[in-house]
Amino acid sequence: MTVVESYAGGKKTDTQQLPATITSLCVEGIAQNTTGSIYIPEGGGDLEFSGSPTEKAILGWGIKLGMNFDTARSQSSILHAFPFNSEKKRGGVAVKTADGEVHVHWKGASEIVLASCRSYIDEDGNVAPMTEDKAQYFKNGIEEMARRTLRCVALAFRHYEAEQVPTGEELSKWVLPEDDLILLAIVGIKVRIDLVYFYNNPYVMFCNILGSVP
Repeated sequence: MTVVESYAGGKKTDTQQLPATITSLCVEGIAQNTTGSIYIPEGGGDLEFSGSPTEKAILGWGIKLGMNFDTARSQSSILHAFPFNSEKKRGGVAVKTADGEVHVHWKGASEIVLASCRSYIDEDGNVAPMTEDKAQYFKNGIEEMARRTLRCVALAFRHYEAEQVPTGEELSKWVLPEDDLILLAIVGIKVRIDLVYFYNNPYVMFCNILGSVP
């Protein structure tokens, strides 16, 4: 599975056209808000990805953005994480940057994450309001990608006041804020034909309900 299409900067685009602001925030979110990892063989050779097919695809997109996985993870520290939830269809993480800023990153089903976004970063790298027209533009893009059997995933984040982050035992109970998000990107992931058949097989659907299929 591979990311073959993306919307960022308020439009359909490719990795070469993204503003530095979007690139750096996407890299931060991709590196920290993941259950996957990237291994660099000591003797050289191709990068080795671990994680679910979707995680691998997004990590691969991060590499296209210029991400160095280990470096990106070292530039911020994880404060608290909300693992991907099949009911909410998204997962989040709060990180503290070297500058002391707190960013809350979310990743998940595009239509659900988009619904929580009140703004987006435009092609100039500025935060712009998510108007009804712009939200509809993104929805149309999601529908168009879905018609081509692409799996759509959205990346978003928001700033959070460092002073308001819980400490001690309260930190483990912290419910990460899910509102007023800033949309970073929506990516379309090409699913292998055999996986499309696999997940549309009635037997697999039954097993998936029982939690036997990741």
